[in-house]
Amino acid sequence: MRILNNSKENIKLAGSEIKNGKIIVFPTDTVYGVGADYKNKNAIKKIYEYKIRNSKKPLILLISKIEYLDEIIKVENELEKEIIEKLSERFWPGSLSLILKKNRVKLKELNPEYDTIGVRIPNNKIALELIENAGGIIATTSANISNKETPKNFSELDDGFINKVDYVIKSEDEIIGIPSTIIEISENGYKILRVGSVTEEEIEELL
Repeated sequence: MRILNNSKENIKLAGSEIKNGKIIVFPTDTVYGVGADYKNKNAIKKIYEYKIRNSKKPLILLISKIEYLDEIIKVENELEKEIIEKLSERFWPGSLSLILKKNRVKLKELNPEYDTIGVRIPNNKIALELIENAGGIIATTSANISNKETPKNFSELDDGFINKVDYVIKSEDEIIGIPSTIIEISENGYKILRVGSVTEEEIEELL
């Protein structure tokens, strides 16, 4: 494991290393996360092993720009498209996760037993630069061993976990630590699965 400060050079290095199959721990706007190449089966497997995570529990995707969304999802109709556009324009970057029907061809290595995928754009400069340098899309989850406390700052990272990964990007910035709101979107409309930073009132007012 190598700890990197959050210089542009180091973030660029970490992004390129994700493309090489490495596992990176990095800050987001909600928690410290662990990320890997979403197309790399072995890298994804390592995340599950390092976290001691149930293999049936899916990872999500973080993207750096809305343009990358079309590569990984399948939109069924105009209603679904309209809801996605409204929510993403209003709340991204930010702590809103959308559960969408996935493009199985593009995401064949990630959560193969699921037809949907969770996606969001984080509101964190380091995370956005890292993801962009990794190609714009990464697979991720929280940087902790399953069922242990979720780290919201660098000081809360567990040595037993981070000693397994390849790189850790250090940030002294305070992370808000409020979970993202989760909305599932389908051809029939939307359903709020978890209320977090974005409130139910904000969503209903918009939609």
